[in-house]
Amino acid sequence: DIPERARGRGVPARPPTLPPPLPLVRGQVDGLADGLYEPSPQLVGSMGEEVERLRRLTDELSHLSRAEEDAYQVQLRDTDLTALSRDVIDRLRADFDQRAVAISLTAVAPMRTMADPDRVGQILVNLLTNALTACDPGDRVTVSIGLEDDHTAVRVTDTGRGIDPDDLDLIFERFERRTPPGRPVPHQGSGIGLTIARALAHAHGGTLTTYSAGPGHGAVFTLALPTPTRTA
Repeated sequence: DIPERARGRGVPARPPTLPPPLPLVRGQVDGLADGLYEPSPQLVGSMGEEVERLRRLTDELSHLSRAEEDAYQVQLRDTDLTALSRDVIDRLRADFDQRAVAISLTAVAPMRTMADPDRVGQILVNLLTNALTACDPGDRVTVSIGLEDDHTAVRVTDTGRGIDPDDLDLIFERFERRTPPGRPVPHQGSGIGLTIARALAHAHGGTLTTYSAGPGHGAVFTLALPTPTRTA
């Protein structure tokens, strides 16, 4: 499929580049059956990793199908976005430390709204993982939260490679990858994470948008969630 925006510009969409765990596992199994490979912890571990990749891909494609059908159901409840963001950052901090990329949360006070914490957490994991992919050692990712008009905005800002202006309209299309030039595609990436994240934002009645001044200037992803009307 060619995204509608790409058709309008006469630019062909990039074909989906998905990880091939099934052929690899099949080859390993056939090799064992034919006596070409000796059973070993390393081989079994490799097969386990590929099966896990297949499981993740299957889950993501299921999410994509639901996203395209607008079939997501969210369970709204009083949620502290500050605490939720801090929890997600703590879960991912080891990945950032390993890449020598700093990560911080600027919000301190509780920031409450009606949301599905599991689904919003899924969005934040995607945005932070996406930001980490775009960063080099020494770069920084910052999460900020604030009230703006009738919504609560959660911003993920990185100082990484940035996004070409021509790609801003396509970044949320399925199978599009935010992989900087000269950098390998993430091992578990399938190019549908941002598509799912935007669908989850829409299921909340919110939006997910991005901005970048261009390559070399980092990027900002903004999740805007409706702020409940407060009554006296």
